[in-house]
Amino acid sequence: MQRFPSKLAKNPGPGRVERRAFLTGLRDLSSLNRMQILAIQEYGLRCLIQVAFNPSSEPITAGQIASREGLGPEYVARIMRTLRTGGLVSSTRGAAGGYHLSRPAEQISIWQAMCALGGEMFGEGYCECRRGREPECVHIAECSVRALWRAIETTLRCSLERVSIEDLRRDEGSLSTWLEAARVAGAVAPPRQ
Repeated sequence: MQRFPSKLAKNPGPGRVERRAFLTGLRDLSSLNRMQILAIQEYGLRCLIQVAFNPSSEPITAGQIASREGLGPEYVARIMRTLRTGGLVSSTRGAAGGYHLSRPAEQISIWQAMCALGGEMFGEGYCECRRGREPECVHIAECSVRALWRAIETTLRCSLERVSIEDLRRDEGSLSTWLEAARVAGAVAPPRQ
């Protein structure tokens, strides 16, 4: 008896690392002991940065982004469609076509990008897909874990809403210093500059 679709197990595709690991019988769970973002969020943020900091005044193509980021052009095209649907980029067709930001980089928060690429961390249907074997979660009325997840999402949202795509123009060292200064000061995120 086959428990899982073999197509998914053999060819999980981007963003299905956890599912693939589960389906293939992950023996070492240490890789799951840390919080992770979706692959499409990581790559999507990198693609968005390429669009924002494109040195040319011309729109940047999916092929150029793919080449600069070491990603497949089809995957980048899919990511760019998601970013366009999320209202973060606009596209131009034709020989001189490509992508550009739909508004200035300082007006696009990292939280907006993460939500456009993967949705909220703990959206309305979160508990519905984690109900175990029951038709409804046994903790539907009272759930301390749900309260914890909501608090974490609120903290994360507050932090990422205060960091823009423009802020990522900084090099890693200066961005780390900027973020650390806010942490030491007790702020959720650095003040906008």
